[in-house]
Amino acid sequence: MFFHIKRHKKHLFIYYKNFCRYESVFNNSPKIRITEQFNHSYLPPLLKNIEKEWKPFVDNFWSNVAANSSSAKTCRYVLAMFPYPSGSLHLGHVRIYTTSDVIYRMSHLRGYPSIHPMGFDSFGLPAENAAKMHSIAANVWTESNINQMRDQLNEMGFQFNWRESTSDESFYKWTQWLFIQLYKSGLAYKGMGFVNWDPIDATVLADEQVDSEGRSWRSGAKVEKRCHKQWLYTKCPKCGSNDAMRETETCDTFFDSSWYFLRYASQPLSNKPFESTAVMPTFCYVGGKEHAALHLLYARFITHFLHQRGFCHFREPFQRLLMQSIVKGRTYKIDGKYISEEEAKQHEKVVVEYEKMSKSKGNGVNPQQLVDKYGCDATRWTLIADGTTDKERFWDTEEIEFAPTLVFLHRVLLTVEEFRDIRSGKIVINGHPVKHLDTETVETAKQELLRSRNFTTDKVVFNTEYNYKLKNSTIAVHQLINSLRKYFRTNVVNTREYERCLAALLIIISPFVPHFSVECWSGFTSHAIGSHEYDITKSVFEQKWPTIDDQSFEHKIQFTYRDKSGKSVDSHSIKVTRSSLKNWTESDVKAVIDVKEEDIEKIEIIKDVVVVVRLKNKRQNEAKEEAII
Repeated sequence: MFFHIKRHKKHLFIYYKNFCRYESVFNNSPKIRITEQFNHSYLPPLLKNIEKEWKPFVDNFWSNVAANSSSAKTCRYVLAMFPYPSGSLHLGHVRIYTTSDVIYRMSHLRGYPSIHPMGFDSFGLPAENAAKMHSIAANVWTESNINQMRDQLNEMGFQFNWRESTSDESFYKWTQWLFIQLYKSGLAYKGMGFVNWDPIDATVLADEQVDSEGRSWRSGAKVEKRCHKQWLYTKCPKCGSNDAMRETETCDTFFDSSWYFLRYASQPLSNKPFESTAVMPTFCYVGGKEHAALHLLYARFITHFLHQRGFCHFREPFQRLLMQSIVKGRTYKIDGKYISEEEAKQHEKVVVEYEKMSKSKGNGVNPQQLVDKYGCDATRWTLIADGTTDKERFWDTEEIEFAPTLVFLHRVLLTVEEFRDIRSGKIVINGHPVKHLDTETVETAKQELLRSRNFTTDKVVFNTEYNYKLKNSTIAVHQLINSLRKYFRTNVVNTREYERCLAALLIIISPFVPHFSVECWSGFTSHAIGSHEYDITKSVFEQKWPTIDDQSFEHKIQFTYRDKSGKSVDSHSIKVTRSSLKNWTESDVKAVIDVKEEDIEKIEIIKDVVVVVRLKNKRQNEAKEEAII
């Protein structure tokens, strides 16, 4: 057999017949071999090397996807709340952007052209005050922080359609335009009244920006009640007349973020705030719970206003909301005083709690240090694999947090290597002979692998795109790797079903750990036969998302009955085969729910995924079908 091998930089292009297989040199390097005996020390450098080798390829591929998606008619608009340019990211940022990034990449793999824009909420007094402290112009200080944070986001493996910051003139001129529209409509006006005054930041605060103790949410100062002076006289900058009045008051930065998602939904324009025919509501909006009240209230108000004025064709800006709680770190205190972890080891009576991360408390974690040590893929997986998004994430020590991730990634690497070895004809793997199971056992294994593949495919899509419990997605992936590991070092590895199962695993984890999955796919395709379901001549990002091909596969449908307050009062579940679920109608739903027909107000079947049954003035029943058709 003849191969023509071309070396290009750090990669090999192997040409054979009419196809090109893209292989990583690192994957074939004899310097580091995956060993069955696991230890934490060798894997992080291995992951960092994988990331270094594949980062140019991964970044280039997704940059092209972003460029093409921006010019195409987009099906999905995935958006994470943009950050304030403080100069450094915290774990909360990384958790939120990992979630939106996974949803975005998975949408692409599932055949939905998508956009994932990102900018910066860059106006505000904190930036001005920080710039004054450093004797730097506010715009210079802000731009420096933006560049630093953009580099951090890129290093962490996120793929964004980069857009403007709210302090860019191309953006804020349309914020001013929006205010004028509100003013002309009588929805923005001046009136005398008492306001909340922050004596440190020297600014007015909304009631929601004052905590229960009457202090500013940013400066911590005791808020004063003042009657605010409204207008200032100045010379006209054009004619020099003293008759001109200059408005020096500004809106809160909430006004900037109340409409940015509309401009980010289409290509930036110089003659209008956004393209009304191209603008769309977000498919999924990801952000912190602390912004769920004020920001969302203003965003909905502005969108309703613009819809009423004919500037956009929808009222509600967000189809789905994924609000994430904060990440808390462990603190140590003696008599109310914070001490370090090392100091705590020297004392017996120490109060240990989980609190919001802060430098002053000594419980802050720099995500950049985690990425530098473990790589962005391991950091991404660790953040989403433990804890649900709607609950606070309690961060433990690095060793405890990353241990399950390293074990999982090691098992995947080991599975790919053993697949290559067995497919190449080796009969002894790491000192163990390959077992030859009888025909009946092999057939049973093939059916088990098929069920596991279908189960994981079903659970990952539902929990990632609809239920927003990414932890459950990682659990489903663990179950798939368990099925594969059950038959490692056996002749089952040579079956088509095992190959399909392993291919599905690598495709499914690619949105979560992009660099790692490309490396594993490179090793897998070097000895895979191929199938109509996946193309071994293309990268893992160009594969079709696995589909459930067993029509007898049963989907579980959970019905939850809720009272007027939304509290769950009852629930039950049923199982429905895939073949019958495809053609579900309202009549089918009525036949399986425990509700009288005269009590039903409305039935909605949303994209064959969620069934919502609304009851007349009694209770609401939400039935979530954990399946993707």
